[in-house]
Amino acid sequence: MLCTVTGLKTSHNIQIYTFTYNYSLTHICYKGCLHDAIEALSYRMEDNEETENIAIGIDLGTTSCCMAVFHNNTVEIIPNTYGGNYTPSYVYIGEDGEKVGLAAKEESFQSPDRTYYNIKRLIGLSCNDETVQASVQRLPFKVLNFRNVPKLIINGDYCHPEQITAKLLYHLRKQAEKYLRRKITETVIAVPVHFNEGQRQATKDSAAIAGFKNIRVINDSTATAISYCHQKCPSRKETILIFDLGGSFLDVAVATVENQNIKIVAVGGDTNLGGDEIDRSILEWCNQKLKLNLENGTRTCFTNERIQAWKKLQILRDQCENVKINLSDSQFDSLQLNFLHNERIVISRDNLDTLNIKLYQKCINSIDQVITDANISKGEIDEIILVGGSSKTPQLRQMISEYFGGKPLYSQLNEDQAVARGSAIAANSIFGGKQNNISFRDVVSVPIGIQLIQPGTNVRYFQPVIRKNFKLPCSKFICSKTRESGQVPVFIIRQGHDFDDVYKNYLIGEFHGENLPLKFPQGTNFFLTLHVNEEGMVDLEAMYETKFKSGKIQLKRMNSSRLSLGDVVRLRITELCLT
Repeated sequence: MLCTVTGLKTSHNIQIYTFTYNYSLTHICYKGCLHDAIEALSYRMEDNEETENIAIGIDLGTTSCCMAVFHNNTVEIIPNTYGGNYTPSYVYIGEDGEKVGLAAKEESFQSPDRTYYNIKRLIGLSCNDETVQASVQRLPFKVLNFRNVPKLIINGDYCHPEQITAKLLYHLRKQAEKYLRRKITETVIAVPVHFNEGQRQATKDSAAIAGFKNIRVINDSTATAISYCHQKCPSRKETILIFDLGGSFLDVAVATVENQNIKIVAVGGDTNLGGDEIDRSILEWCNQKLKLNLENGTRTCFTNERIQAWKKLQILRDQCENVKINLSDSQFDSLQLNFLHNERIVISRDNLDTLNIKLYQKCINSIDQVITDANISKGEIDEIILVGGSSKTPQLRQMISEYFGGKPLYSQLNEDQAVARGSAIAANSIFGGKQNNISFRDVVSVPIGIQLIQPGTNVRYFQPVIRKNFKLPCSKFICSKTRESGQVPVFIIRQGHDFDDVYKNYLIGEFHGENLPLKFPQGTNFFLTLHVNEEGMVDLEAMYETKFKSGKIQLKRMNSSRLSLGDVVRLRITELCLT
C-alpha cells in the first residue's frame, strides 16, 4: 500500500501531517494529542466499517507472549497463526524481510545477529542501568550507547527497543484481528511488578506505534489476582500469595480478594531472577562438561567466528530450555541432550536441582520479604498461587510448600495463561465491556522521590516521597525554597531503591519552570504535588509563593531517554509505510 506523508504548518504554528493512502486523502492529524494522533494513523479506508470494537489482554513476556479476550462472561485464549497459544518474543529483520514469533525464533539459529529478543530487559532503561549492562553481554546483536539510551543497529540505522516491541505487538494485534474478525485498538498489557515509570511508558509507546489507541498497563501479579478472583470469586475475604517466575523476572505479591474486589497489599521480587537463569545454569554446566568454550567465541572481534559461536550457543541454549521444561514434567527423571549430533550428555532432575538450589533459595527469600512487607504471618496466607513457566519446577514447588508448612499449592490456574486471562478481564472492565464488576487497586512497586542537594555542599541525594507499597492512585506534597535570588526552579524526580547513589535511580524527568512571571527572591516557597496514577505513571504540579504574590508554575518535562510524542508519531508512520 502506498503511503505518502506531507508536513505542513498552519498560521498557528501547529504541525499537520497529511496521510495519503492509494492517492486518497483519508485523515489529518494534529501534533499535540497522542490519542488523536494514533487514531488518525490507525485509520485505513478498508477498515472504515461499523464494527463493534473489542479489547484484548496481552501477557507481553520476555520469552513468549499470550493473548486473551473476555466475552460472554468467558475468557478465551487467542491462538497464533500456527494454532498455538503462545508466540515467541522474537523479531527477525534481515535483507529478506521481517519475521515475528516462531519464524523469527527459528532464524535465531542461522542469523543470531539479526534476530532480536530479550528486548524487555532494554526497553525504557538507560545504558548505565545494571540490567542493561548485564543483558548486553549476553545478546548476539549490537546494542550501542546513544546518549545513554540503548539502541540497536539494524541495517545501518539506529533503532529504539520500542520499535522491536512494537513489531511484536503489531504482529499480535493482527493475529487477534484475524481470529476475532474485529478491529482491535484497545488493550491491557501486563508488565513486571518492578517496572519503573519509564519502562511502563515505553511499553505504552510501543503499543501506540503498533496501532493500539487505548492502552493500559497493569502488573503481572495483579492480572493473576484478577484471573483467580474471576475463577473462584471468593465470598469471604482471602489473603493470597502470588509467585510469578517468568523468563527474566520474579514477581511476588500479597493481595486480599473478596467477591470481586482485589487489593494488592505488598509486592517484591528480583529483577535478575527468572527462567533464563535456570537455562543459563544448564548451559554453563553443559559447556563445562563438553569443554565447548562457546562463550569465549561470542566475544571475539572476528565477525565470522563470533557469529558461528553464537549459532552453536543459540542451539545449545534452546536445547537447555527444552531440558528444563521436560524435567519439570513429573514423568521425566533424566534426559539426553544431543548437541550438534556429535556430543551427547545426560542431565537428571537431581542435576537440575543441584545447579539451581541457590536460585530456588533466592525465590524463598523474596517470598519471605514480601510477607514481612505486608505485615502478616505465613499462617495468614489462604492460597498460594504459582504462575510463570519456571514455577513448574518440582523442587521449587516443594520448597515453597514447605516454607508454608506443607500447605498445598493452588492448582486450578494455568501457569502459562493466568496473566493473559487476567489482563483480558481487566481490559473488558476498563474499556466499557461491563460484563464483569471486578475492581482492583494496586500499589507503588518502586519508591518515587526527588533529587536534592545537601545544604552547604554539592552532594546530591535521593529523598523518597512516595514509598514502596503505597496505595495507588496517590498524591504527595513537597515544599522547598530557593537558595538564592533569581533561581530558576528545576525539580528532578527519580525512581529507585538506592538512597545513597542518586544516579543509580531511574530519572523520571527534570521539570523546568517556564514562562515565569517574575524573578524569585531568595527564600521563595515552592509547593510541589507529585501525582501517581493507577498505572504507576508520574506527573508533577508546582506552585510558588512570595511575600507579595503566588501562582502556578508551568512545567516542562525533560527526559532524553524517553520517546517524545513526535517520535511515537514518526515511528508509527514508519510502521504504516512498511506494512
